[in-house]
Amino acid sequence: MPITHMQHYMVLAKDLEKTRAFYCEVLACAKAASPFRSRAWWIYAGDIACIHVAERASYDETSRTPPIPPTR
Repeated sequence: MPITHMQHYMVLAKDLEKTRAFYCEVLACAKAASPFRSRAWWIYAGDIACIHVAERASYDETSRTPPIPPTR
């Protein structure tokens, strides 16, 4: 069942490709390039960019703020 709407949020992923596959293949979303410096994708539900997926290590290296501690 495809997702039809979500509010913008960010996912920091250990494995960018597996995370992209989940949103695009399981939830039927689409991906597009991200303008940020980290390795990342925008995930779209229809024509709305709703999820920003970034590789955690790349995000921590390029972020202007201290790294966010991982959650369990």
